Amino acid sequence: MTPFSLFKSRLFEEWRFQYRVWRSALDWTVVLYLVVPALVFLWVQYRSWWEVDSWMGHVPSWGFMLVSYLFLWTGKVRLGLREGDLLFLRQQREWIRTLMGSGLVYSFLFHVMATGGFLLLSGPLLIGHWGVSLREVGVWGVFLLLVRWDLSLHRCMWASVAPTWKRWLGQALLGVGLLPVWVVSVRWGLSSPEVTAIGWIPAAAAAWFLLRRRLAVEGLFLDDVAREREYRLRFAALLLQGGGVLPERKAFRLRRPWLLRQSQPLFRQRTSAGILAESALKPLVRLWRHLRNYMQITGLLLAGVTLVPGPMKRVVWLIAWLLLYSWGRSCWREFTSSTGVSMFPWEKETVREAFRIYTFWVTLPGFFLISLGTGWILWGWAGLVAGAVAGPLLCRAGAVIGGQLEPHRFLGENRWERE
Repeated sequence: MTPFSLFKSRLFEEWRFQYRVWRSALDWTVVLYLVVPALVFLWVQYRSWWEVDSWMGHVPSWGFMLVSYLFLWTGKVRLGLREGDLLFLRQQREWIRTLMGSGLVYSFLFHVMATGGFLLLSGPLLIGHWGVSLREVGVWGVFLLLVRWDLSLHRCMWASVAPTWKRWLGQALLGVGLLPVWVVSVRWGLSSPEVTAIGWIPAAAAAWFLLRRRLAVEGLFLDDVAREREYRLRFAALLLQGGGVLPERKAFRLRRPWLLRQSQPLFRQRTSAGILAESALKPLVRLWRHLRNYMQITGLLLAGVTLVPGPMKRVVWLIAWLLLYSWGRSCWREFTSSTGVSMFPWEKETVREAFRIYTFWVTLPGFFLISLGTGWILWGWAGLVAGAVAGPLLCRAGAVIGGQLEPHRFLGENRWERE
């Protein structure tokens, strides 16, 4: 067996594993009734982007620059290492270097495919509406590929040699400093292919330096293996949604949360209902996974309000409140199902009042922002005022109605109630 044949066998095993993961989630009914119609819908939408009156023509230049800049930071690097290599292949430097080199070549080919897909999606805007020639897009695409590859190599090595807080700080500084440079390069690159072709030289030189440095540096084996396993299980973790299948990475953990770090009271009236609602609200602010999910839901709903046609914006506006309410109710049920809450003899009216307070404050921040965006898009400044009024009113009405209809099943499971 040669190092290349070992990498090839691992690569085929990886493909078979990913196929089994998606096969377990997508049976023939899902493919027939969801995947195929979705692909047809996406194809029809993509063709409509090339039309003259398409919304794609109204995308501002800064929007494309921001999307392309975010695309630069999505690259990954695969090295093809496994846990068992520490015992059997760690002393065989040529085998390890060949495995890592093959993984880097595979990663670069994957970057080529990803960059080609990005250019394909950007084609209606660049070629159809901005009038950029195919040659200019191709030259700029090569530059985009090289810069994305450089950033991927840098992040792969920087993530292993620096502590988490230094990594975050370094990535933030690099991201802020690189943004104006990228804006200038996009403006010149799409209009001057000769200048962009000259930019290939420093980008390729940086890639060559980072490749040689990555293959030569030592002491990163365990981090490389953990990152490889995490990337291998990315789709399985996405389908399982937090099932604990990913390996633990070294992380910087706060001793105290960023917000409400000293347990300040949220409500002045220290009633039983207010304390119960406060106890359910604080974990949503303190735990990053809850706060991240809330921001993701709000961002997607705000984007949905922006993209749908005019008459559908009101429907999406109502659906936005319903989704935020449903998310908050699921967190409430998770909170009340804990032993520390269900063991106390809560009165039904206290729980209902606490749920009304909790629901109002859970839905208000995200829905208020969505209401402002909807009103501004529909009626301008008048709509902004209307959204600022209608958002809290709907949150309050929904909290009152939901407080009356919510069954609060944990009351029936209360041990004091059974006695």
